[in-house]
Amino acid sequence: MLGIVRGHDGALRVDSEPGRGTTLTLLLPCAPTDVQVSEERSPLEDVRGSGLVLIVDDEETVRTTTARMFESAGYQTVLAEDGCEGLSIFKERADEIQLVMLDLTMPHMDGVETFREIRQVRPEASVILMSGYNEQEAVRHFTGKGLAGFIQKPFTIKALLGRVREVLAKE
Repeated sequence: MLGIVRGHDGALRVDSEPGRGTTLTLLLPCAPTDVQVSEERSPLEDVRGSGLVLIVDDEETVRTTTARMFESAGYQTVLAEDGCEGLSIFKERADEIQLVMLDLTMPHMDGVETFREIRQVRPEASVILMSGYNEQEAVRHFTGKGLAGFIQKPFTIKALLGRVREVLAKE
């Protein structure tokens, strides 16, 4: 949790008193109040796509929200709640899956092990790591192993589709 908070330039304060309990205070910077709403094109116009995306994350909300983002841009999705399920789906549908969105921290099989196993099935598989940790912390486990990209949670649809565009343009 502290890594996620620090990744957003925040802090965590812990106050604990025997017999009274513990209070955790999460401090995050304020959002800018001078945000301009522009008349830019929708991010969906830039990244209309097709193909199958495998989303592997242990948090149901992240899985379903990410799936909706992809589906609104024209992609199909298949969801897995941990690395074991994700790997099983990938083995069955490796030739169909265009992109894998992979969480770093999951029970049963974490993102590092899942990535390694996916690459054994299909070495050129495009995998984008998604994590609440900052990029430097999260990708250090993947240095030199061919990770296609990284996106920090939480992310917007514009950030997600922009990263997808970058990754798929390299193919």
